[in-house]
Amino acid sequence: MLGELVRTLFIAGIIALSVWMMMQPPKLPYAPPSASQICERFPGLSVDQCQDVAAGLVWLGMTDDMALVAWGTPDRVQRSFGPWGVHERWIYEKSLRQRVNYLDEERSSVHIEPSSTRYLFFENRVLTQWQDWRPSS
Repeated sequence: MLGELVRTLFIAGIIALSVWMMMQPPKLPYAPPSASQICERFPGLSVDQCQDVAAGLVWLGMTDDMALVAWGTPDRVQRSFGPWGVHERWIYEKSLRQRVNYLDEERSSVHIEPSSTRYLFFENRVLTQWQDWRPSS
């Protein structure tokens, strides 16, 4: 009797959650603010760098705040703490379906086509590495 009640409540909860998820509006693609708004928020950036952030570019050495403005909120964040400081791995699984851009050391734009998952790695809030993962075909 009690087991049947628990099972019924569990199924009702799953149905309610499914209905709630279907009623949520779809997540709109992230659009960064304008270059002038970015320059106001980050006064230490050059006009070129503000335009890069507005275009969705990321580069090694940028802060996590700048990356957040360029790419939007990651789907997940993994953090580790230690005597070295804080390491973070930002994981973009669903929110980055458009083409993304990176800047290499010579400030040349490197265009990367959409993939399943993208990672940004930060050490003490500074971007130190990125990685793209594509499932094998």
